[in-house]
Amino acid sequence: MNPKLQIVIGLGVVAIACHLWFEPSYWKSGPNLLEHDDWDDSLFRGTKFCDESGKCGERSDKASPRTYYSSRSKKEYKEWIEMTDILSGSAVKYESRRHNQRREFRRMGSVPNLHPPLILLGDSITESWLGTRMGQLVDRATGISHLVNEYLEPHYDPLVLGISGDQTQHLLYRLQNGELIPEYAHDKEAVFVVLIGTNNIGEGVLPKQAAMGVKAVVEHLLKHTKGHVMLMKVLPRGDSEKLKKLCKPRCDAEGNPFKSFLPSIEGMNTVIEKTVVPKLKRKFGKKRLSLMDCGKKFLETGEGRDTKNGLMPDGLHPNAEGHTILAQCILDCAAGQCGE
Repeated sequence: MNPKLQIVIGLGVVAIACHLWFEPSYWKSGPNLLEHDDWDDSLFRGTKFCDESGKCGERSDKASPRTYYSSRSKKEYKEWIEMTDILSGSAVKYESRRHNQRREFRRMGSVPNLHPPLILLGDSITESWLGTRMGQLVDRATGISHLVNEYLEPHYDPLVLGISGDQTQHLLYRLQNGELIPEYAHDKEAVFVVLIGTNNIGEGVLPKQAAMGVKAVVEHLLKHTKGHVMLMKVLPRGDSEKLKKLCKPRCDAEGNPFKSFLPSIEGMNTVIEKTVVPKLKRKFGKKRLSLMDCGKKFLETGEGRDTKNGLMPDGLHPNAEGHTILAQCILDCAAGQCGE
């Protein structure tokens, strides 16, 4: 074969490979996210996340897409796949918009003056900033999306990357597959707000294991970005009725369901505060990572409930008033008042 032709063909193969590697839609159609027609609803309904021996179907600290362990139905599993595509697309559009804004500034002879990126990462509480659950408007998130405009946009350029029901391993998977892009990953002024882990606890994962999942997420961010990571302690939750389904394996000494999620949440947050954050600060520098405690105002001091009904009507998801507290907490921490 003509040597010049060989070079042209070789360059073409490289170009195609690069396109496939960097194209987010390709990441989302990889072998881990097949339709799995052999997975029927009975498999989803009949599989607990953690079995009676305490063995869980996914590891909190290892990246994983949702599976029949962590999805309630095949419909929800497919919705999750669609949401990962939507969020990856949102990240690409975000990058394109900021790139065009910079180009317009330069065309007019001005220094680009954009708000710093604010990347909100997490589960349903984070997705609520969009007013949605799995991409669909939901009543419990009414009025929350307006708070992004009112509180966050005057200071930052927000991008919401949250999916309802996600655990640490699912967020880690998303970060590794399309949701970390150069526009904000390489921006030293970018702020990454992480709130993840309550669904690990809610599926019966032990506090230390869940905390190691948070560590994996934050460590990945610190390794692959240049900005500042603000980790929010897991919020209290008062939906204690869900503890019945976790026993077994998570039962008290007499074999009965626990009465509250708070001891597990507190245990997880203690590991994060005393072990995870100090280790990561030593490794990456104190200025790269902050720990926020935004949950104290949600606690109910009276008997009968763990969380305030006026802020968390369902015991798990903050309403608009609750998200106002979170928005102010984020702004305070970004201003150096994290309460560590």
